[in-house]
Parts: sequence; structure tokens; C-alpha cells
Amino acid sequence: MLIQKLIVYGCLGVMLEVFFTGFHSIIILRNRSAISRTSLWMIPVYGGGALWLGFLRTVVPLPIMFVPLATLSIFAAEYVAGWIFRKLGIRIWDYSHSKFSIQGLIRVDYLPFWLMVAVAFDQLSDYVAKIMELVGKMA
Repeated sequence: MLIQKLIVYGCLGVMLEVFFTGFHSIIILRNRSAISRTSLWMIPVYGGGALWLGFLRTVVPLPIMFVPLATLSIFAAEYVAGWIFRKLGIRIWDYSHSKFSIQGLIRVDYLPFWLMVAVAFDQLSDYVAKIMELVGKMA
């Protein structure tokens, strides 16, 4: 079940990134084509991050405490993943152009977005687990 969760949450994360980068393309870049950008390497990053958030949610069940810790965890995961990718010669993202970036790996101005992701995870993770359980029974 762990591998399935990794893949499901990894794919959900990539879908979220496609929407985010597509809307960024429309709103910021004024490109009505809504070009999105991601990498297959992000599937294990998002999947692993979601597994960590799931564990964190069991340890810190109160949303008022979980959401800030989850938001910080997401920032830390993005920084560490970006650092590892950079060491491997892989550049999936580079925020160096932003005055809000930290070493080009994370952007502080993305805090509200990551906060919304943490809230969404808190609200939706039980539903995703139930759907995965139903699909598992059908197989």
C-alpha cells in the first residue's frame, strides 16, 4: 500500500504543479496557451512528501498545529530536493531570478501557496485513502 500511496500522491502533486505552472503562464507570463512545466522526477518528491505529511498528521492531529508544521515541511522538502537535484546536475527549477528566493531553491513568496497545499492535504487525505481502499477492493 505504501508504493501505491507514493505513486497516487506523486501523480496528484504533478497534476497540481501542472495547474500551478499553467495558471502562472496565463496570469504572469500572459501566455494564453497555458504552457505547464514539470518533471517525472517530481513524482517521488511529491509522493514522499505526502507520505511524510501523512505521518506528521498522525503525530500532530490538530489542524491548528499540523498546518504550520506541514507548511514548513513542504518548504524543507522543496529545498532539500532542489539541493539534491542540483548536486546530481538536474535543474528542474531555478528561482535565482526572484528576489524572494533562497539560493534559487525555494521562494518565500510561495508560502501562501504551500500553506493552501497543507490545508488541502489535511482536508483531503482521508478521502484519498478511502478512494484508494475502494479501488483496491475492486482489483
